[in-house]
Amino acid sequence: MMILPFSKGDIQITSKHGYRTIFGGTSFHPGLDIVGKDTDEVVSVSNGRVLWSQWADKPPTSEWGNYVAVTGDDGCTIYYCHLKERRVKAGERVKAGDVIGIMGSTGKSTGPHLHFEVRPNNASASNAAIYLNLPNAICEISEKHYYSDEVCKACGFTDGTRAYINAYNWAGDLWRKLAVAMRLKEGKTDRAGIIKRCGFLPHTVKFLDEYKFASDLWRKLGDKM
Repeated sequence: MMILPFSKGDIQITSKHGYRTIFGGTSFHPGLDIVGKDTDEVVSVSNGRVLWSQWADKPPTSEWGNYVAVTGDDGCTIYYCHLKERRVKAGERVKAGDVIGIMGSTGKSTGPHLHFEVRPNNASASNAAIYLNLPNAICEISEKHYYSDEVCKACGFTDGTRAYINAYNWAGDLWRKLAVAMRLKEGKTDRAGIIKRCGFLPHTVKFLDEYKFASDLWRKLGDKM
């Protein structure tokens, strides 16, 4: 289960992983450039520990400007670069969904965006698009569709359950909170536990309780948390 590196809303991929033409030449781009369309809050996509939180002023990372690096429990070190602000310090423990910085344009950058780079075992960069389960292409990604795909697959939800939740006014936020809670993997829980872990407001709980298969929905969610 993976989450997007912004605290809410849709995103836009502005530069893919691989070779590209920029600054008058062709070079290899080891990360993925992403813009948050509805927020500038950058979040950790994994549970882990902050390895670096600093200004990159020496080669070969001097192009990154303000950056945070988090070594996840999965062994991958994620670099979040060009930040306007850093909100964590080296050595801190973070969870998936925790805000670690604010999107910016520091370092060698053509405009506000997040350079997202994945290094397994902190070695050579791998394809960040594959890591996030995103297309390696310049495109827009719907938060609602991204998270619903992941949660429905994990829980075995039917198309009917997906359609019911997608009709909710705040469906994207609902799916994202579920995905983040599943990413934390704190153990099987019940309805009350799900509500607490996701921080659901009363109107969200009421909406889910009104589903004709609500008891089955809560059970499947609880089994995956």
